[in-house]
Amino acid sequence: MSETIVDVLIIGGGVIGLTSAWFLSKKGLSIAVLEKNHLGMGASWAGAGIIPPGNVERAQTPNDKLRSRGAHLHPILHQELLEETLIDNGYRISGGVEIMPRDELPNPERVLGWQQEGIPFEFLDPKDWGAFQGLDLSIHNLAVQFPTMAQVRNPRHLRALEKANTNRGVHLHPNTEISHMDTALGRITAVHDKKGNSYHPGKVLFATGAWTGLCDHKILGLDPMIHPIRGQMVQFYCPESFGWPIVEVGKRYLVPRGDGVLLVGSTEELAGFDASVTPTGLEELLGFAREMIPSLATKEPQKSWAGLRPYATRGIPFIGPLPGCSNAFMNAGHFRWGFQFSPAAAEITCAQMTEQSLNWIPLNCFDPSNPPPFQVSKLFMS
Repeated sequence: MSETIVDVLIIGGGVIGLTSAWFLSKKGLSIAVLEKNHLGMGASWAGAGIIPPGNVERAQTPNDKLRSRGAHLHPILHQELLEETLIDNGYRISGGVEIMPRDELPNPERVLGWQQEGIPFEFLDPKDWGAFQGLDLSIHNLAVQFPTMAQVRNPRHLRALEKANTNRGVHLHPNTEISHMDTALGRITAVHDKKGNSYHPGKVLFATGAWTGLCDHKILGLDPMIHPIRGQMVQFYCPESFGWPIVEVGKRYLVPRGDGVLLVGSTEELAGFDASVTPTGLEELLGFAREMIPSLATKEPQKSWAGLRPYATRGIPFIGPLPGCSNAFMNAGHFRWGFQFSPAAAEITCAQMTEQSLNWIPLNCFDPSNPPPFQVSKLFMS
């Protein structure tokens, strides 16, 4: 049993918690991260790592600002992590294409949003585009190409964050479940784990993802209304995918990693905290993959998995101070966009905790208890 004093205690070791730890550690703060399972093994590990493009100076909504700032920060973070750890997280600008089902056109509001933000895009007839070789596009008649769409490989990115934080002296505690917290005078004074260890933080960050709704509402000072949404994925070895861009059809997608690995995703299911792969979910994804890529008809996937996305019913994440305790903050509820939002969301948390400002967004945009009026953006499906 031990007693640990830290400037910031982060509860949750997914991509949001680990990225926040990295940003805060660069400010010279002492950090500890508690994760009840393996680090990064929730929704963070399970995702596809799609990074849509963006222009933060012209982004219209809070979520668009997170996406666009994330698009700017991801290559910077990639280089930092590579220099710190020698781990290549797989960041690359692969381009992306959104394919419309037959007789459908892009929503005019989305097209206007791309134009207003200055995002490069081009309408294509997929029948005439050689990069789609190996795909069956007979039921589709229009595509939108986004040449600056990028991707990262989630497991590699998480390994790089784990090692980088360790190198910086961040105390990482996987497989560590909290038993209870002590509060006094409106502050969290101590956090105790089930191993008998205690942590005495200056500030506490709840980066608890899909499990946020299970946190003590009295300590938070609110019910965040964040629920788990299961997303299932399958992986093929598909040599045809060399050189392909990311391909999206509605909420389904194909993500070629550039070395023959092809991810196929994903489902959205209300399944509580059940992160298992189901025959129905697998059948849906295999059907989509084999419809799009005829050569997969005779291939079995290499593996399949599922993760639990943190869905915030209010439509935007919770990033900011909590009303329940004066030294408590939250960064959670990013749903499908945790990876793409993570650098920008961590930058906001770091600014809030160090009492600094940011020139690209007001710090109260995602206030947990009283956010300003907002619009929910749907410029990108992933």
